[in-house]
Amino acid sequence: MYEFDYRKGLPAGIFGRMGGVRLKTDNAVLNLTLLSLMLDFGLHEAHSSLLNLPAMQSLKQAGDINTRQLQVEVSELVYEFDKKNSSDSVTRLKVEELIFEASYKFMVNKHLPVRSTQFPLIQQLNADPAYQQYLLLVRIYLSLCQINKSVEVDYYKVRCNGAHRIIIPRNFSKSTGEYLDHITSRHTFSEIGGFVMYDEMRLFDVRDQQPEINLYKVRFDSATAVQSMLQVRRQRGRHPLCVAQRALPG
Repeated sequence: MYEFDYRKGLPAGIFGRMGGVRLKTDNAVLNLTLLSLMLDFGLHEAHSSLLNLPAMQSLKQAGDINTRQLQVEVSELVYEFDKKNSSDSVTRLKVEELIFEASYKFMVNKHLPVRSTQFPLIQQLNADPAYQQYLLLVRIYLSLCQINKSVEVDYYKVRCNGAHRIIIPRNFSKSTGEYLDHITSRHTFSEIGGFVMYDEMRLFDVRDQQPEINLYKVRFDSATAVQSMLQVRRQRGRHPLCVAQRALPG
């Protein structure tokens, strides 16, 4: 057994000698393994940009990594794998339990009793190379849960530029999330310069890591002397729903 600082120094030395140059290999297993080491030893802030993981947008810039957004991205990848393999006996819960059990007992595969509950699961994981990525994704997700001190992260999924854009708000609203998912699936939105746009209209500022998105129902009073039907109804019956709200600037 080696002390923590010694073990941390080994990957830190490797990443430091890379001189900020991104890995040329697109081998997902290698990149995910290195990401898992970075998270375990607290090296992700300085070196995450070295990894070639295009599905994780939050890793693009060193020193600016949003671990909550990364947790959502990893969770989405695990969910997509589960959805494609819904008939499989290997489940996310079983893999999580295996990781916890292995961490607790410091077990090695070849030393596991054949009759243990973990042995058949390990055989299934070894039988298909695709499970190598899956196991690492679940492992990374568990590390991010510890870092963020949260099992789940509330987020909005907005479709921009033909792909889903994950937005983590300060104050999450389920109704707002449902509306954004519905409206962006029906209309074409884009993201330019940190703004979610519809045509040339700026709708949401997403430059902040945790933007504020609020929806309001607004009715404008007419600037002319012409009376609308709503105004007439209000004058006659003073219906409570017809009381004009203060117009927002712009």
